[in-house]
Amino acid sequence: MQSKKPVEPLDELEAGLATTSEDNAALWRARQLDRMSPQEYLEWCSLLTKDLPSSREDINSPDDEPFTL
Repeated sequence: MQSKKPVEPLDELEAGLATTSEDNAALWRARQLDRMSPQEYLEWCSLLTKDLPSSREDINSPDDEPFTL
């Protein structure tokens, strides 16, 4: 089985909606905003998780119920 060709999110949106050229231009401008470097992204992730335990052993206890679907 062959995998599908990767689709850009804006291409998929454009195909599903009736958009104007102004809409498309605004979408492309929004795509260029707020890009983070890999280092900035790691710092942001560290900020979000700073108060969480560092491993699953710290959050699991013998009294926890097993997870089932």
